[in-house]
Amino acid sequence: MTTPAATGRTTAFQLGFERRPGVPGSGLQAYQVALPAGTVVARPLVSPGTVDPRGFSRLGRPGAVDITTDFAVDFVAHLQLPFLYHLLGGGLTKTVLEAGVWQYAFEAQSFESRTATSFYTIDGTPSVKLRQVYDVELHEGVWAIGENVVVLPRFKGVGGHATLMGPPVADVGNTGTHQGPALRGVPRDPETPIHLQITRDVAGGGVRFQLEQATVPAWAGPETDVLLDPAGEPDWQIAQGADGLDLGRTAGDWDPVDVHLLDPAQLALLEIGDVFTWAPYGWSTPAAPAALATAAHAFSSAHERIEIRTAGSADPWERVLRDDSTYTLSAPIAGSRAGKYIDRMYRTGEVMAKVAVSRKKADRRLQIVQERAGLLDVRASFAGRQLGTGAHRESVVWHQPSSQVEGYQDTASSPDIVVEQAELVARAPDDGSAPLTVTVVTDVDWTPPA
Repeated sequence: MTTPAATGRTTAFQLGFERRPGVPGSGLQAYQVALPAGTVVARPLVSPGTVDPRGFSRLGRPGAVDITTDFAVDFVAHLQLPFLYHLLGGGLTKTVLEAGVWQYAFEAQSFESRTATSFYTIDGTPSVKLRQVYDVELHEGVWAIGENVVVLPRFKGVGGHATLMGPPVADVGNTGTHQGPALRGVPRDPETPIHLQITRDVAGGGVRFQLEQATVPAWAGPETDVLLDPAGEPDWQIAQGADGLDLGRTAGDWDPVDVHLLDPAQLALLEIGDVFTWAPYGWSTPAAPAALATAAHAFSSAHERIEIRTAGSADPWERVLRDDSTYTLSAPIAGSRAGKYIDRMYRTGEVMAKVAVSRKKADRRLQIVQERAGLLDVRASFAGRQLGTGAHRESVVWHQPSSQVEGYQDTASSPDIVVEQAELVARAPDDGSAPLTVTVVTDVDWTPPA
């Protein structure tokens, strides 16, 4: 018998917006990700700093859990929309250009005006394991454009919590239409299913339920009221089993298992007797992504055009020829912990954007701008296939109206050429407009999270 092994060929990745931070939404999109890709859940052991009478170090204690994610997707116009919306803090204006053609204009938002969003993901190698991660927030997106090579925008971020338990499976006899509660954490017994039964519904005075971890539940344990926060929203609460104790780890290292019933609208969809089951490692192989990307959709360096002019002027645009370019969008984040896991994310800085170019030195324009501390209006565009009646093209336009030249250098790399490198960094324009606008035109009708 051959045991299937986890390989990069079996990598699966799905991502969707959450209802609110840490609470899964109702729609996951499967992506054709580029390797390397995946989520790392680091569970370090912290040395107690003590030794036994023989001089050997004593057992370490599990420390804070750090969750990071790193993935890349195809450079297709509409696939960038959720990531731009998230990193730029909303700021979206959606316009119908003609029947079947939409324009999405994103403006970088300040702390005061940004719309906070978070993702939940399912990723892993289905032959061995899949993991669900909650409260994922991205802090960086990088679009590296080489010389007519495949462009794979890469995104990096952090997560708050995770579980290897499978999705909630509704019993065939359920009469309610609840999406299914969420579960997080590592059970003490990772090999036995966890069951939840509704014993009282909203109409009966508020939702109440039982939890039991068993092959076949006997429903002999205590009933638990759903925990509501001050706003009346369901909150994460400890999953108490038939013995009334937490299903998570409690001996020397408290690592609880928590359950969440989503939101008030979903609570109203529960009926007495509804049952949901989480199977250990019970993820089925996710469906393959639909035809999201084809050769006709994907952009390459052949579609790119970078242009500059003096900031605030109406001068003609001047094209910048380059060998390589990199577009970077960063929105720094930090997390506060409640126990071992990150409980809340914070943006710790404003959105930063820049375009880095590397080219053979053929003029002094960038050098002069840097030496004079001047400002440039920078526009980079990727234009692809015609859409609709042909009046519009599938495109992505990156516009920095006020950019400084930083990190300039010109190096004689060989007897034949001098390589010029510079970063065009977006700065806040004096007129109060956004330092970065990204405009996407596509034939996909996309709706941002409510």
